[in-house]
Amino acid sequence: MYSERIYREFVDEMHKQYPFVENLFEVLRRLGHERFTYTKFEQEFARAGISAVDAQTAVKILFEYSIVGTLRIGGSTGGSTLELKYSDPLIQIDLSKEIVVHPALKKHLKLVEKRSRKIKVDV
Repeated sequence: MYSERIYREFVDEMHKQYPFVENLFEVLRRLGHERFTYTKFEQEFARAGISAVDAQTAVKILFEYSIVGTLRIGGSTGGSTLELKYSDPLIQIDLSKEIVVHPALKKHLKLVEKRSRKIKVDV
């Protein structure tokens, strides 16, 4: 499975520098959605009990490896795009924006899309 292979590649690449990397992926998995706020990440991170780094540093690590990115909302014509570090090495993560997990990891981490509930109105 492609998603699992990508996950393993990240773990192999990161584990020497960040031995707790699998714990960070577990935090993402526990969030359950591919899109989340920093506040939600911070809450789940606290529950995970990772003591090697703080939540803000953890998100920055994930961002530096392009495991997570942020959305750039399109202008009047729409067209939002996911900004990842590998596509623009100069970008910095903005923790006030929604954070998005790289689409290749979605399946392995069992993440679902957040969708707004539409209320059906009978006329």
